[in-house]
Amino acid sequence: MKKLLTLALACLGSVALSVPAAQGRQVPPPKDVYAAKFLCGSFLPRTPVPPSDGVPEPPVKPGNYLTVINVHNPNGTILPFRKKAVLLYRADKAQPGETPMPPGKILGVELSPDFGLEIDCADIRTRLLAGTAPAPTFIEGWVVIIVSGVGQAEPLPLDVTAVYTSHGWDQSGKVPIYVGFAEDVQPVLPKRVR
Repeated sequence: MKKLLTLALACLGSVALSVPAAQGRQVPPPKDVYAAKFLCGSFLPRTPVPPSDGVPEPPVKPGNYLTVINVHNPNGTILPFRKKAVLLYRADKAQPGETPMPPGKILGVELSPDFGLEIDCADIRTRLLAGTAPAPTFIEGWVVIIVSGVGQAEPLPLDVTAVYTSHGWDQSGKVPIYVGFAEDVQPVLPKRVR
């Protein structure tokens, strides 16, 4: 029994000794990260080929896609945040699947109380991706919005909504024509990270 008690105290002592060392490290302030998917441009394969063994399936069906991300500051104070884009696919320079892609440049933004802004495909192409994927090339990826807390305070919230519109292509004739129309509105919820 005495041996067991000595072992337990030794274990507790090593745990207690490691706690102050961990407390001495600086913990970064919390951040809220909003990641909104984007699809921009016209995707029209040169030849309509049904998926089959050995032929890679494209990332989307033939169509014309547009994304608009709306951001609103519901707070009673100016709210600074950062935005960036991660380009995962561009139709004119297809890369092999599951290729890790770096983010584009980070831009700082401020919104006054009750102000809003729109991040559309033109903004994604010209500002967030710095002109590396000009229209009408089809692109897809993520727009990432980061709101940092100050010190150990939690970040203030934003309202972020993604609006997606698209139509398909009828490729049965000599010239493709628009068919159908779809619209989807999705709230983008934050993830708390450090």
